Amino acid sequence: MGRPFVSELNIINQTFEWAKNVKLDFKEEDLQDILANPTYVIGSGGSSSACYLFSLLQHNKGGFCKAITPLELYYNSSSIRNSNVVFISASGKNNDILLAYKNAIQKEAIRIFGLCMKQKTKLGSLANNHSISKIMELACPSGKDGFLATNSLIANFAILARMFKSTITFDELRISKPEISTLQKFVANLHDEFTITVLYAGWSQPVAIDIESKFTEAGLGNILFADYRNFGHGRHNWFDKKKKQSAVIALITPTEKILADKTLSLLTVNIPKLKLSTSHSEASAAIDLLYKSFHLVAEVGKKVGIDPGRPGVPSYGSKLYNLSYKSLLDDFSKNKNDEAAILRKAKLTNISSITKSEQTYWVSLLAEFRKKMSTYKFGSLIFDYDGTLCTRDEKRKVPRQTIVHELNTFLSKGLILGIVTGRGKSVRETLQKCLDSKYWDRVIIGYYNGAEISSLKNDLAPRVSGETDPELKTIASKLNNLKYSGSAPTITLRPFQISIEPNDPTRWLYVKQRVIESVKALSNHDPVVVESGHSIDILSSTEISKLNIVSVCISECKARNLETGYVCIGDKGSYPGNDFALLTSPHSLSVDEVSADPATCWNLAEPGSTGVLASLKYLQSIKYNKSFFTLSI
Repeated sequence: MGRPFVSELNIINQTFEWAKNVKLDFKEEDLQDILANPTYVIGSGGSSSACYLFSLLQHNKGGFCKAITPLELYYNSSSIRNSNVVFISASGKNNDILLAYKNAIQKEAIRIFGLCMKQKTKLGSLANNHSISKIMELACPSGKDGFLATNSLIANFAILARMFKSTITFDELRISKPEISTLQKFVANLHDEFTITVLYAGWSQPVAIDIESKFTEAGLGNILFADYRNFGHGRHNWFDKKKKQSAVIALITPTEKILADKTLSLLTVNIPKLKLSTSHSEASAAIDLLYKSFHLVAEVGKKVGIDPGRPGVPSYGSKLYNLSYKSLLDDFSKNKNDEAAILRKAKLTNISSITKSEQTYWVSLLAEFRKKMSTYKFGSLIFDYDGTLCTRDEKRKVPRQTIVHELNTFLSKGLILGIVTGRGKSVRETLQKCLDSKYWDRVIIGYYNGAEISSLKNDLAPRVSGETDPELKTIASKLNNLKYSGSAPTITLRPFQISIEPNDPTRWLYVKQRVIESVKALSNHDPVVVESGHSIDILSSTEISKLNIVSVCISECKARNLETGYVCIGDKGSYPGNDFALLTSPHSLSVDEVSADPATCWNLAEPGSTGVLASLKYLQSIKYNKSFFTLSI
């Protein structure tokens, strides 16, 4: 099993060069999503050290992250709903990573990301079914690792550095002849039954994790590890009691050089000592030390007569690796749809935090809402656009084909489709490209948050000129003159509203608060401010509302002898979301955020499905009749 370890080392620089240049499907918005919330990063075996590097990179950007194993994630299930979950796996196929992914989906993590060094993985296939997931699958040119993670790990380290915009400060991986000589001399002095204590701090921690992993997995020898100061709290006493078998390796970056030197100078006991040093900082230091540690592993392998790339695996080892514990985790055997809907509405993270009486209360309300939605007769279906029918990546494109197909199917039944958006002409042009023109007269568009209503066939709508509210002009002028931290937002003045969009997503939280506070301070009439996922609209009047489209859709239904009931679907149902008013309708569904009203605005999508995927599920649940439709959800 595996391949010679030396052959792995011989191609590492080719892998490193590839990892520095391969195109990544990872945008600035993805990074900001990761940094916005606490994160669990999950990996097993050799991937664990990459998880620790990910954690350091997130901490270095001001976020919070914890590296844990797949099984640990199960025991942290109560906090998943308030966290991101990231998976790092070379092949994306082992039982542990797949079960952990299913756990993260069922508990509805905020976002799920993943990194695999192989394409078309089982993990990636699972992620394609859930809109909260994004898995990067890359074809590492070195192929499958030997028994130990080597090339895939170097690739992971370099790619993670790029994801977090940490500069890699060298072109290739090197270890000098004097460093090799020092390694060999250290290894030669090791006792046959050695125990090495690895000391680390900061950016060398992932390397300490990896040394322990490789020595243990390949059966090379015993490894203990501690950071420099925790070592001083009793762990040093090992050397006093076990002098003969002991040795120490100090992983040193420029930051902790003085601390490392002082620590080693106090170890007067006569034992083998090795300083594994780097002149680089941050992620570059971790990559450099990782590469050098591989040579340590190779030298120790020679001493003990084990090739780390193919150490031999006992039969029970494969059985342990492939052990499936799905049946032990009863959460996986339960239908989680109702539980997810209740937790979203109750704003809670775990069903166990709800008393029996509360559970009865919510279960009853959910059943009542489902019955109301499945028995009522509807003639029109009203959607929000951005975040509901298209993702932020699709914003300037045509919605995905599956959505377009369902919308055209709906219209082919003679029903009324309403779409209400904060945008204007661009939505009309996009929908005219994808919806069948023979249905355009039955597609009602509410532009600029309902300020103007017109059918899709009207090429003159929306009006882009006309008298703009004088107060909006004043507010827009003052907003343009505000000082901002970093890049100023794009401020667009229209007849009915001001739209503010970020140019620098990393500063959006500050800019959003700056804008909202300024608007409240500048206006005498407290204009309406509504938020979408990544923009703010300031409306000129309280009479402007997405609900304005409802009366038009009802009139169209009456004119065509359709039932006048209507369903409203949006993504921002929680105040001050821009769909809050729309989703106060008695028959409304959310594909993301829900209001606190127990009578309406429920999110009944499957766990892990938000936005467009949730809208697709709702569309596919429609039951068509001659003059109406019902929803079976």
